[in-house]
Amino acid sequence: MLFYTGTQFPAAIRNSLLLTYHGYRKHGHRIVALLDGGKDGPLGRSVTLVTGERGRPMGAPVGIALDAAGHVYISDDHNGTVARLHYEGTGSGNPDR
Repeated sequence: MLFYTGTQFPAAIRNSLLLTYHGYRKHGHRIVALLDGGKDGPLGRSVTLVTGERGRPMGAPVGIALDAAGHVYISDDHNGTVARLHYEGTGSGNPDR
């Protein structure tokens, strides 16, 4: 898990807890954010940022890190890779879109 303080994602994601769900079952292979609440919603609301359903073979995220520029890196012990999480969106600040 990682407390996200970077600026690479919408403001609604900042100051949230990012979690990697390791595993190969239904709830595994995903990255979620537990939002900090504030004016955007209830404390601890869970938003899925990445799910393993998009690619094969499915990965198993195990580690998460933040660099000085605010980029998030995820290690995967199934595929033996490290990936950088990248946001492509409208900048609306709404993590549900």
